[in-house]
Amino acid sequence: MCTNCKPLWCVKLSNKSEKLVNSNLFNRLILIIIVLNTIVLATEYYDQPDWMIKMSYDANVVFTAIFTLEMLLKLFGLGLKQYVKDSFNIFDSIVVILSLIDLMVDPEQVPGNTKVKDSSGVSVFRAFRLLRIFKILKSWSSLRVLLITVLQSLPAISNIFFLTFLFIFIFSLLAKQLYNYDLYDSSHQFS
Repeated sequence: MCTNCKPLWCVKLSNKSEKLVNSNLFNRLILIIIVLNTIVLATEYYDQPDWMIKMSYDANVVFTAIFTLEMLLKLFGLGLKQYVKDSFNIFDSIVVILSLIDLMVDPEQVPGNTKVKDSSGVSVFRAFRLLRIFKILKSWSSLRVLLITVLQSLPAISNIFFLTFLFIFIFSLLAKQLYNYDLYDSSHQFS
């Protein structure tokens, strides 16, 4: 008897999951959901009404469930070895785990909670969910090239910022020396 053999139904289900998670339609749907999640996170503001807090919380639960389901489908369909080969999958699983921790740990965001929260600041875990938008870089190659170009040009830009700061500093010292004394016009009146 083989100990590594899987039942036939499990193999078929795994193959169907693999086809699903590798399909373009699935990946585009996940990207659309990521954009919607980012929009919902961007709508939060200080002293928002209770209905909006509830809507934001419910959307957070739905998005977390969708991304958890995506992670589980990829784990089941691709297998653990194939799943961890892609760094975006590791990043996504960390964000999903942090989202699940956020749902379990932060009781102040639950609607109907009797505690009044003075600020509606974004928690640390919710801030990590915003990083999910970087998954778009995986599918959008021209944006990836643009981002790499910007990152490579940062050292040169920092030199320009330093020269600009030095220029402003020198001219502010010069202006201080020039306008150090009271100014008088030609009739010796203070102006």
